[in-house]
Amino acid sequence: MLRRVDRTGAAQAYGVVIVIDVIRAFTVASSIYKASTLTTIRETTLVLLKKN
Repeated sequence: MLRRVDRTGAAQAYGVVIVIDVIRAFTVASSIYKASTLTTIRETTLVLLKKN
């Protein structure tokens, strides 16, 4: 079931709702900055941990 919620309702959101928003954010960011690759925070963290 799809439904829109405001900030108040977002506090109760869980699961797929959050995943869809993350995917949308990555898509928009890559389009704006014309990125050829996107790196997740987890991957960046692992690289930094190996370097230090």
